[in-house]
Amino acid sequence: MDGVGVKSINVLKSGALKRDREFAIVDKSGNFVNGKRNNRIHTIRSEFNLETNIVSLGVQGTDQTNIFHIDKERKALESWLSEYFDSPVELKQNLDTGFPDDTVSPGPTIISTATLETIASWYPFK
Repeated sequence: MDGVGVKSINVLKSGALKRDREFAIVDKSGNFVNGKRNNRIHTIRSEFNLETNIVSLGVQGTDQTNIFHIDKERKALESWLSEYFDSPVELKQNLDTGFPDDTVSPGPTIISTATLETIASWYPFK
């Protein structure tokens, strides 16, 4: 899903960032529904409000927006996703580590040039 910008974030005991990849869509076999397995994920546009737990979903190229409270309307959200993917899916949540790509080292993912420049500034050039 689309990223969420934050000004600060807590690091969990696991080394993961709090709320980072906290949710995953899984199929009936328990496999992740992601861009590696299903190209349709790339056309979902999303906005997620971390304070209210409200997610807005739409499909790229359409004007329709579907709004769900991620806790109170989980079944409706899963129904929308299942209909979109034309297959039953479930939304899983992991508050301890999230669902990182690398389960051996679930720490933060470096995602931008600005992040790389900041990290590079921590090390003196020789």
